[in-house]
Amino acid sequence: MPMDMSADNLAMLASDEFGASVATLDGVAIQGIFDAEYFEVQVGGDVGTESSQPGFLCRDEDLPADPRGKTLIVDGVSWTVVTPEPDGTGMTALVLREV
Repeated sequence: MPMDMSADNLAMLASDEFGASVATLDGVAIQGIFDAEYFEVQVGGDVGTESSQPGFLCRDEDLPADPRGKTLIVDGVSWTVVTPEPDGTGMTALVLREV
């Protein structure tokens, strides 16, 4: 039987912890952690380019049944949810694309 991690997940997403922020998903406020870390992608032997994979980590229970295509606004920037990636602990990483 899976453990209920809801309270722990909510505590982790408190706005004064871990860089969490409040965003809106289709007009509904949700808490989560936004990340758009840059990384290098190798495109040939010694050639690389920089890229990023913007994402928003939030609780499963704060999401609609299928968040794909919905608009997430974080710090005034609009993103489209490309795909949800649940991690099995009650949290989902939303892969984002800037609108």
